[in-house]
Amino acid sequence: MKSHRSLLRKTSVLTQLFISYIILLLFVMLVSSVLQNQTTNILVEENERANNAILMQFRSFIDEKLAEMPNYALQSYTAVSNLNNANTVGNRISSFSRYRANSVLQDIFRTSQSIERILFYYNEEDYVISESGSVSSQNFFHAYYQTDSFDLENWNSLLKSPTSNGFISFPASSGAWSIAYSYIDYSENKKAAPDKVFVVLRIPILQRALLDSKQGNHSAYLVYNSDGMLLTSTDSLYNNFDLSSYFSGENTFEMEHEGSEYVTKVVRSDRTGCYYASITPKKLAAEAVTASRRQLVVFVLIITPLGVALAYAFSKRNSVPLKRLVQWLDEKAIYLSQGSQSTNEIYVLENALKLSVEEQEKLMLQIHNRKNDLTGSFVKNLLYGLIYQDSSINMVFEQYNINLLSEQFAVILMKIEKKDVDMNLSDSQELIVLVIANIMEELSGKRHQGFVVPISENDYACLVNLSDSDNHDLDIINIAQEGKEAIESNFKIYFTISISRVNEGIDGIAQAFQQALLAMQYRLTMGPNQIIPYNEMMQEETSYAFSFKTDQKIIAFLSELRNRESIHNFVNELFNEGDIGHHTKPEVAKIFMYDLSGSVIKALNEKPYGDIHWKKASYERLINCDVLDTFRNELTDVLIEYRKYMQDESSLNTIGAKVLKYISQHFQNPDLSVSALGDEFKLSSSYLSKIFREEYELSIVDYISNSRINHSKKLLRQTDLSVQQIAEHSGFLSSSVFIRVFKKAEGTTPGLYRKMHDTTHH
Repeated sequence: MKSHRSLLRKTSVLTQLFISYIILLLFVMLVSSVLQNQTTNILVEENERANNAILMQFRSFIDEKLAEMPNYALQSYTAVSNLNNANTVGNRISSFSRYRANSVLQDIFRTSQSIERILFYYNEEDYVISESGSVSSQNFFHAYYQTDSFDLENWNSLLKSPTSNGFISFPASSGAWSIAYSYIDYSENKKAAPDKVFVVLRIPILQRALLDSKQGNHSAYLVYNSDGMLLTSTDSLYNNFDLSSYFSGENTFEMEHEGSEYVTKVVRSDRTGCYYASITPKKLAAEAVTASRRQLVVFVLIITPLGVALAYAFSKRNSVPLKRLVQWLDEKAIYLSQGSQSTNEIYVLENALKLSVEEQEKLMLQIHNRKNDLTGSFVKNLLYGLIYQDSSINMVFEQYNINLLSEQFAVILMKIEKKDVDMNLSDSQELIVLVIANIMEELSGKRHQGFVVPISENDYACLVNLSDSDNHDLDIINIAQEGKEAIESNFKIYFTISISRVNEGIDGIAQAFQQALLAMQYRLTMGPNQIIPYNEMMQEETSYAFSFKTDQKIIAFLSELRNRESIHNFVNELFNEGDIGHHTKPEVAKIFMYDLSGSVIKALNEKPYGDIHWKKASYERLINCDVLDTFRNELTDVLIEYRKYMQDESSLNTIGAKVLKYISQHFQNPDLSVSALGDEFKLSSSYLSKIFREEYELSIVDYISNSRINHSKKLLRQTDLSVQQIAEHSGFLSSSVFIRVFKKAEGTTPGLYRKMHDTTHH
């Protein structure tokens, strides 16, 4: 590769241009050849399609006429045979029967325009009855069919030969050959040479079909009966072609006959059973292809020298300006000219311009980054209310080349809850800022315009300048919703978003930012991964006081051993008494959480049970909760863990305590049951259940189920294990059983529980 580049640098532009034009010329010729080849293929296909169309037309026309003939033959045979059977004296047909048979054939003959003759040959008397009369077969031959090429012996062979029903070649009255349908009723007549009926096609109809097929076409068309006998053809030169071996298919094929090659196609008629064939000399079929290739050769011979001459002329003409420019650069000493005489002119120009282009790119990048930094700093100052005094809003924004759409603004505040981008990358923070800015500014720009600035590492604000249109509040919510979905689905960055109201003027920008900050505080009570719009009620003042009675209530509750259900009810009661829920103001909820955490830990410290390190860790777990629902769950878990300490210390030697401890150690075993516990402690299942219920006011089955549910809830909140894996770790037989039991106990599915109570999950 290196030597190839070196060669290019030493090759003159004139030479390179000339080679390029030659390659272009060769490409054009190659494309022309391909197109010519495709044209040739099209000509072959069109020629074959036209030939097939004529063959289909020929078959359709002949078929239409031939299809009538079996019916006429059967009708004639039936009518004449019935007359003969009814009016036969001995083995002879009466004159009256012959007359009647002649009349019947005349009636049948008149119903068709395409039948030339109907013959009924009576074998016993060697007699022929037709629509024109009834005479001996010899006299009938002399009257209608005697020619040099068809003698009496041929006639008798045609009448007396034992053949099956079908189409045969048959002489016409004009001396030409036509097609006839021969019918014999073997089912009733078992004689070696039974009576026959011949229905002969009118020769002018056949001649017209043959003539139409020959016009404007080099092919010959032949008709064979189902036994492979040639019935007729458009050209007698092809009458000796044997195509019976090709009757099994209908594809076009090539064949050789007497040293010549032909293109042939055979099709079969389902109506008559006949075969239709087209035969074309290969030389004639390829005339269009040969002419097309001849034109291509002539084109190549003419265009090649002309193209080479033009390529050289254009190359020389186009290289002159480059040489002049190189000479000018050399005179101005813009670049080092050492060795330039042996270097390609383009590479000389590239080296000369490279430095200036690189410097220009660096300068543009610095200007762009500086502009972005200034704009971001300007927007952040607006959000915090640090603005120029005595300046109109338009003048303030025009200083940063920002054209306002209106004087209405809103703020979308975004807090990152979870990000799955690679935090080991040094530019990960810049990547997150770029993603958020691009998506939110693009969505805002559909109807308005937006400016995204980072507030802290995980907090971002989008200032939206609204256009003069209606439904502003709905537009802002849609921008937030679409941006949240796009960033989460494509980049796995999950948000809690708060939205301000629409405000007027520069002062309204800071006001909108404060509204978004106030709305974001409700993440504490409403939970993460939400979109929280600001409303006026968020600014209403509320009063709250933590009652001394609550302290006493907590101490009294912890003085006795409580079951799991009692603990759940007690925690809910504490929240209900303080009227704490999603509607609670964040500052009130935070004070409540601090007060309740202190009271619970204070009550626990007064108890002799429990490790001091566990109590300290429990306080940190409670005080560090930043979502109200998470605090509720942690408080419940702390009280349940304390209950376990109490049971282990105060009731260690009771049967119930032993069962309780055994369940706590083995609830992950899906085979654990009341029966298994009875076997373990050598007691009956009913007696063991009675003791446990009296001691803990809870059945063994419910305690096992609660242990498994609580363990699964902890795994849902603290791990990324799948539902199937959590079911296995918690002692459930299958994920379906786990989901059913969990929903019955908690009123929701494991997946929804994880989303509502675990801030690390989307």
